[in-house]
Amino acid sequence: ALGAVTPNPTLTQMDTLSDGVSFTYNGNYVKVTMDKERNFTLSDANGLNLEYELAGEDEEAKIYVPKDSGLDEINVGIFSPDQELDFYLVIEDSFYVFMYDEESKAYLYYNRYGRFSPIKTADSVIFTGREAFGSGRGYIWSRTLPLLKDYLFLGSGADSFVQVFPQYDYIAMKNFGFGEQLITKPHCIYLQIGVQTGVLSLIAYLVFFAIYAIQSLIIYFKNDYHSPIAIVGVALFMGIAAYMLGGVSNDSIICIAPVFWVIVGLGLLCNHMVKTADQK
Repeated sequence: ALGAVTPNPTLTQMDTLSDGVSFTYNGNYVKVTMDKERNFTLSDANGLNLEYELAGEDEEAKIYVPKDSGLDEINVGIFSPDQELDFYLVIEDSFYVFMYDEESKAYLYYNRYGRFSPIKTADSVIFTGREAFGSGRGYIWSRTLPLLKDYLFLGSGADSFVQVFPQYDYIAMKNFGFGEQLITKPHCIYLQIGVQTGVLSLIAYLVFFAIYAIQSLIIYFKNDYHSPIAIVGVALFMGIAAYMLGGVSNDSIICIAPVFWVIVGLGLLCNHMVKTADQK
């Protein structure tokens, strides 16, 4: 299912870093930096420290609140030294837990799947700012298009889109209605091909159908349609064209693709038979 956009989201960015976490809330950039002794600082976009105060304490953590009025919906919880976790953020009603990972030398976010992972702002092009387009397709497409540069010749593999899509873009996913979803497909057959089998294969796919379309238009534009084969050929061409058009906003699925390729084969056969008959 596609997502429903959150109007005017307050939290628009969050990234895990080697020394802490940065986020943007109500247009204010904030960076939480922590050392090995769990001393922390809050700083703004200019690197200036922000003041905070202790708001509460329990057995697990000390809770701090920034004094800046624009950040009054934020709590920073510092876990006690006997805890494996390092700190957490409460931003409005959302809870974000972090732990430093020695292997990656960076902080990781405890995600909704019960695992620790980076949380990053994914690269975005063309549909940036228009993520709501097409019932949320704008978000998926804007984050999928940058992947194509990594798969120019070889794709990521069949049905591997879910593995290469930036699922770590948790904040944007939440803002655009995908917060509880795992994005498994691009909702565009052309992006699906470009990522999974490579841009080169996508070009070959488009060239093949461009040749078929041009051939069909030439054959049937000047045909007198006395032959039933010509009528069938036109019908097949229109069906194939509709499928290609629908592929802009839909994926190739296994229950339909075999039928489509049978129709393509029949379309090519009809073109050959009509062309041969016209030459006699």
